[in-house]
Amino acid sequence: MATNQQLTTIKCLILDHFITFNELSSIISYTPDLRRLHFSHRHERDTTIGSMSSIGLTNLTYLSLRIFSLNFHDFEIFIGKIQSKLITLSVNISPNDITYLDAYRWERLILQHLSQLERFSFQYPDSVDNEHRYFEGLNQFCSPFWIKRQWIFDVKIVDEGIVYVIHPYKKRCMSSIALTNLTYLSLRIFSLNFHDFEIFIGKIHSKLITLSVNISSNDITYLDAYRWERLILQHLPQLERFSFQYLDHVDNEHRYFEGLNQFCSPFWIKRRWIFDVKIVDEGIVYVVHPYK
Repeated sequence: MATNQQLTTIKCLILDHFITFNELSSIISYTPDLRRLHFSHRHERDTTIGSMSSIGLTNLTYLSLRIFSLNFHDFEIFIGKIQSKLITLSVNISPNDITYLDAYRWERLILQHLSQLERFSFQYPDSVDNEHRYFEGLNQFCSPFWIKRQWIFDVKIVDEGIVYVIHPYKKRCMSSIALTNLTYLSLRIFSLNFHDFEIFIGKIHSKLITLSVNISSNDITYLDAYRWERLILQHLPQLERFSFQYLDHVDNEHRYFEGLNQFCSPFWIKRRWIFDVKIVDEGIVYVVHPYK
């Protein structure tokens, strides 16, 4: 135990190497003012968690750790012993104990020991040849507990296998941009849905005269003439020249031929913007362009 003369005022500590819980306990006994901590737990022959004394890190609000072959039960013991008021917890787990994917265990742990937690994230990789698959348990992370906190559960497919991820929900937030002198805008869109595109156009606050859009997206809403009409009338009243291309692959299940007549309304005729369909090797290209 450190004496008063040995205590330090360190507030941020990054231990960029593997340590046992006993070593961690010894180190942080000197840092009562610690607020941010990052470390990697070494699992070989570490039986010290049971004998580890409680650590009153009352100022600790941020904890990031990497875990190798530590079971979830011992992880729960560790969290209970640090006696902190964590606001942020980030855990990177090397696969060993499927219990880390038990949403109910996480709920209980957080409610008992991390009542002030606001931001929570973890990653749990699982190899494709692993005998246990956890798909049947994914809906556990959709309970009111997780929804209320806006913590999102995702599954990512990577070369090495599957990565289960929890992360805070990130709002797509963009401040308004007063581009009052902008009259020409040309952009290419990849995987952006039309709703978010509408938000972007509404926030640039420009007096566009020319807009050209090349779209590679699976959102068929880009072919909704009425949505385009509303967007242009609300945010682009001075638009004179408008063109877009939307590539629809031949193997795409949805066909949009029934909606083509939407682009023949008085709105489009008045502006002399023509809607065409082109057949190319990759599929079908829907085009809007000024009449020449």
